[in-house]
Amino acid sequence: GKGVINIKTSDRNGCVVGIKGVIDEDELMVITTAGTVLRTRVKDIRASGRSTQGVKIIRTDGKDKVTAIAKLVAKDEEEESQ
Repeated sequence: GKGVINIKTSDRNGCVVGIKGVIDEDELMVITTAGTVLRTRVKDIRASGRSTQGVKIIRTDGKDKVTAIAKLVAKDEEEESQ
């Protein structure tokens, strides 16, 4: 069968933790095993093509790893869905 590559993984970028469909008005929250929480606006993240190694959002030390990501929906989009 044919598949779609979502991101190319390597030793440089590691494994994919999660994928979220977002728009520029949304925000992402990234959480690590050490309890570090990073909240960032999607519009501040550089866009990349489909077949790339992605964009680094957070740097971790040797033992710390990203455990979860969450999409924070823009206020207008949240009100429309109710």
